[in-house]
Amino acid sequence: MTHIDLYGEKVCRVWFYLEEFCLSLERLNLAGDMPDWLDIELMQACWDEILELPRDDDERAVWALERGIAPGQAFLMEIRPPHYFKSGPYDCQEWDCEYDTQFVRAKPMLAQEAADQWEEWIKAGYLDGQAPGGMS
Repeated sequence: MTHIDLYGEKVCRVWFYLEEFCLSLERLNLAGDMPDWLDIELMQACWDEILELPRDDDERAVWALERGIAPGQAFLMEIRPPHYFKSGPYDCQEWDCEYDTQFVRAKPMLAQEAADQWEEWIKAGYLDGQAPGGMS
């Protein structure tokens, strides 16, 4: 199965996967020209922030499990241009940004393969932030 990212001015669809051991977010495909708005956002924020993924290993595991994603399994996210707004008291307002993202789907994976991937993650000690180098 080929994974092709789609980039447009109003919406982008980008394939990712969570690295097998520490669940760090990785892009699956590095080809294609992103729209200017996404290039600009990536100069200021990382993919994790844009997709609003939890930083904590255990919370990220819950996020993935709720969407049926196993470590190493490809998944597709839809990203729309961000919404900017002012926040804070009148005399001290600053600009803030909200990203509009949505999980689309995960690449099909055999149930046993997904279970094996999660078992490896647990054996590596990442549950409860125990493994060295984890995001917890």
